Formats: sequence, C-alpha cells, structure tokens
Amino acid sequence: MFGVEKKDRFKLFLFLLAVIVSLGVFGYRLFAEQLNMKVELAYDYEDVLLLQAYTGQSQAQVLKMLQRAGVTSVVVPEDTLNNLTRRGLANLITGEQLLNMSRFGQIQNQQLLGLIRSSDITPENSYIMIDQVAAFQRAQNALINDLGAERAKVNGRNIIEVRGQVDNLGGIGLGLDETILANLSIYKFQIIPKLVNSRRLDDVSLGLKIDTVSALTPVHTFIFNGSEVLGYGNNLALVAEKMRKNGINYGVIEFFQQKGSLSLAEHLSGYNIGVHSIPAPQLQRLTKEQAIDRYVLAAMDRGMRILYLHAFVNDALATDLLAYNEEFISALKTRLERRGSTVTPIDQVTIGLDPLVSLIIGIIISLGIVSAGFLFLRIFNKNLPDGIFKWLLLGMLLLDIIFLRLNYFSQWRALLALLVSIIFPTLAMLTQLPKENSWQPDKMNFHKVLFLILRIVGITMLGALLIIGLLSDSYHLLKIYQFRGVKLAFGLPLLIVAFYYFMYPYRIKSLRFIIKRFLQSKVTVGYVLAGGAALAFFALYFLRSGNYQLPLFNGEAAMRNFLGYILLVRPRTKEFLLGYPLLVFICYHLGRAIDYRYKWVFYTLAAVAPVSLLNTFCHLHAPLWVSLLRSLNGLILGVAIGCFVSWGYKVAEKIWRYIF
Repeated sequence: MFGVEKKDRFKLFLFLLAVIVSLGVFGYRLFAEQLNMKVELAYDYEDVLLLQAYTGQSQAQVLKMLQRAGVTSVVVPEDTLNNLTRRGLANLITGEQLLNMSRFGQIQNQQLLGLIRSSDITPENSYIMIDQVAAFQRAQNALINDLGAERAKVNGRNIIEVRGQVDNLGGIGLGLDETILANLSIYKFQIIPKLVNSRRLDDVSLGLKIDTVSALTPVHTFIFNGSEVLGYGNNLALVAEKMRKNGINYGVIEFFQQKGSLSLAEHLSGYNIGVHSIPAPQLQRLTKEQAIDRYVLAAMDRGMRILYLHAFVNDALATDLLAYNEEFISALKTRLERRGSTVTPIDQVTIGLDPLVSLIIGIIISLGIVSAGFLFLRIFNKNLPDGIFKWLLLGMLLLDIIFLRLNYFSQWRALLALLVSIIFPTLAMLTQLPKENSWQPDKMNFHKVLFLILRIVGITMLGALLIIGLLSDSYHLLKIYQFRGVKLAFGLPLLIVAFYYFMYPYRIKSLRFIIKRFLQSKVTVGYVLAGGAALAFFALYFLRSGNYQLPLFNGEAAMRNFLGYILLVRPRTKEFLLGYPLLVFICYHLGRAIDYRYKWVFYTLAAVAPVSLLNTFCHLHAPLWVSLLRSLNGLILGVAIGCFVSWGYKVAEKIWRYIF
C-alpha cells in the first residue's frame, strides 16, 4: 500500500498526517474514558412514595434501603399542581364547579364558604387552595412569574385565584419542595432536579428559576420533565448560559425525544451527560436480572453515566417488594464495580473534543481522505492522471470552507465518515485477496493465513481511526448526533467487491456486452434460486444491521449472553460466524473446494468481516476499549472457527475419497 513513488509522497504525507492526528484523538479518548469510569445511580422520588404505598413502610425505611443498596442520587421532580393534588397538599377547583357545589349546599370547607361570601366567583376562573405556608408561597410566586400578577392573585389566606382559562394549569412548575430536599440531605443523597418548561416564562423569570433551584442545594445535573426541555420556545440560549454559569450539566435521556434537546445540548458542549432510564411501565414486565443487563449494557457499551432507576412494584415478582428492590440495586452496583466502574455522584464530565479542535482536526483528516480516495480510484484505473488528485484536493478544501461558512461542518464531517466507512473495508478486500487464478492453497500455512487477515484488519482499522478522529465530539459520543448512512456503509462495500471480482480482469472492457447477454439469457430454475438466495441474504443482512433488528433466532440470545459473560464483551455474530471463517476457508480452499469462477461470491460474503469491524467503531457512544475488545474477540473467535471448519472439511474430504 505504501510502495511510494516521488509523485505520491505528498499524498502519503497528507494521509499519514490524518492518521497521526486521529491517533492523538484515539489516545485522548482512551484517557478521557478512564477519567469517566464513574456511574451515578439515581432514584426517582416519585418511586420512593410509590414504594411506601406498596410496602406500607415509612419513607425513612425506604430511603435507608436506597442508601444501603448503593443509590447515590435522587431525582426530585419539580412540584406542579397535579402532583401536589395527588399528595393531598393542594386542591384545584374551577369557579363553575364551586358555584354548582354552592347551589346544592355541598361545600363544607369554611375557607371556600368564606370565599363565596366575600367575592364574586367567576365560572371561567380557577381557585387553588394550599394549606402549607411554604408550598403556598412557592405556588404564588411561580404562578405570578408564569401568568403575571394580573392573572394570579391571592384571594384569601391560602387561596390563589387564576383568572381565565390557562392551558396546562395543573402542569405549571412550582419549584422544588425544600422539606423534601432537607429530608434527602440527611441520607447524603445528591439531588437531580427534574424541571418543567413553560413557554410563558420571560427571560428574567426563567433565569430566576434556574438560580433559585441551583441555590437550594449543591446541584450538578438538571434533567427535564415532559415533552420539552426548559427554555424550549425562544430561551434555550439563556438556559444554557445560566446552567453553564452555575456549573450544571444537562442530563440527556437516551431514547427519549424532548423538543429542544438537540439545541440545548449544542449550546452546552462539555456539559452534557448521558442518562439511561427504563420507563416504569416497561420495567414492570422485566425481572431484576433483565433490568440489570440493560443498565449495565447502557453504562459499559454506550457510555451512559447516570442510570435513572424506578421501583419494581409488580406483586407477581416477589412477596417482599422492598427486599426485591434492594437486591436489584445492590446487584446492579456490584456488576458495575466488577466491570471497573465507580458508583458515585458525578459533578464534572470530561468527554469529547473542544469544538474548535474538532473542526481543525476535521479539516486535516478531510485532506487525508482525498489521498485514500485517490488510491481507491486507482484500483479501477491504474492510469488515473495525477492532476485529478489536485482537483480532488482543491474540491475538498472548497467543500470544507463552504460547510464551515454555512455552519454545517458537523454534518459534513458525518458525511466524510460515511465515505471512509465505504472506502476502507472495500480497499482492504480489493488489495489483499488473490485476483489471479493461480492461488496455491497447499502452500498456505496458519501464519500466512493470519498475516493476510491481519492486513485486511489493519487497512480497515486505518479507516476506523479516521472516523474516531472525525466524530469524537461530545455530540456524537452522547448520541445527540448519530452516524448516518448505516445501511449504505453495510451494503455498498459488498456490492463494489462483488462487481470488481466478477468483472476482473478483462470483463470490464466488455461490460456492455455482458449486461446485454445477461438480459437476453433464459431464466432457469437455477437463476431463480440463486436470485432468491441473494435477496434473502441481503434482506437478513440489512435487517440484522443498524437500529432496527429482526427478532433473535432460537438459542441466539442464550449464545450472546454466554459469550458476553465469558468474553466480557460479545463479538459481532456476522464477524465470527461468517466473515472471518470465510476468509480462512478461502485461503485454504480457493482453487480446490472453491471454483475460481465463483470466488467473487465468497469474497463478497467474506467482506462482511471488515465492513462489520469498521462499523463497530461507528458506534461513537461506545467506549473505545469496548469496541477494541469486541473486535479482538470477533477476530480470534472467527479465525478459530474458520480453522476448525477448514480442518473439518479436509478430514471429511479424505474420508469421502477413502470410502468412495
């Protein structure tokens, strides 16, 4: 690959520079991941109340259990009229309901009777009665900030009158209950506020809300309730500025789409932290072992740093729900610690490159990609004029500038990463496998086979390094941005490999004639079966790739769990059961068991290995050590299976010849 003539030295320089820069990013990622081997176990306060209700235990007993089991933090939802009403701390009634009750003499509350006697009740208005002085004061201030002093007025000792119809009155955020915070501080829990958005809040009120919550107790992370993040509408920049000023991280909840989440995360580069939660209804359908597997996978494979826990309240799981929940949390903590994580509150996150550094690195790598792309094109045309490289380089620089000026450079880097994911696995397969029909399998030994496979892996890993360099910003590492074009990255290399080896070396000149002859061929049963098999393979291949997967085959889940337990990180099935074994089998049996006419079919199937290998590193949210170990496990297991199959084939062949 690097037998370089003088005219190619500049191309090599650009490529090596891109690789060296990517290696630097690789090292930084490994260092940052070691600093971030912390996991925070956060429990929802609403679930504390739920466990109280289901078990009949006091809140103190539930909190002691959580402390004993290893919970580090408690998520405290911001009070709303809805949850105050559920807890029996508030009553919300419309003027129309109040008048109807008055007509029938159904009002027993003296304060409401006094309200009716002392003022005109308007049917369209709402009346909120809160007995606790502190809660009343918080509600009054919050409603005035949200609705204005003209619409939210005190009408009696503990009654607030809200004038006119108000959308989502019961969902307006009323701040955090200081009594709850004081109680939680006794047990040394970190507080994670779960705040509610309102588009009616102006800049001053919104800033005051953040400052007030931040001052109540040491807070390091906010998450948000409902379908919107705080500030969605027109105040996201202000929210980000206030959070940054107070040193508060934004907890990005995995798989939960909230309006404004992406924009807020972009404003808070360096202050984003991944949160994984299993929704409470879904949790009740799982056992504690299944839930632990999901949480551990989220922390270790996807880099989620806060695990947001809910209570098991399904009576069918256990007779003693408090003990069952304690066992669940304790076992989760133990599993995380055995995998090298420290369970502790997280106040600072070190993840992703600085945006400016990421931009500079992206430009350097883009020029290296031009060199790799030119080499790739040379495979198809050895006489490709050198002047084309200069035009490609100029075009790349112009595109870098254009996307930078349009503020779409992140999307441009993602497009370059997709290009890398297509070029390098294909390049590995086109340059390292035998092209001529003079392969001598009898002269192959294990060292030669392994060296050939390692060359394919090495070229592919160069592409993986470039992708790591391109996409190691906090947005990709937290899945705020995701690698795009997964299906294209999986499919196009296979099609290019199939086309190249089917046409090589002379058929390309006769391509038009071959296509014409193929279209005029009679359709036989063999063609139909071959076409059906190809369609079935690609359908299965694509459906088992990416985020939308087919159900697992019988026994496959057990095999995956077993491999994950034995090898720590489960290798990709398509690598160790298809790609690598086929590469080994090709080396030992090409020209013998594999007819030269059909080598393109086997090469295409074997290309699954480098394609899948590189795709592993396109999961930017996964820690690098996980991706490296997954790839190494796939390589070792796949080569071992390939050697066993090849040996088994030779033995079976000898037995067949001996008998027949």
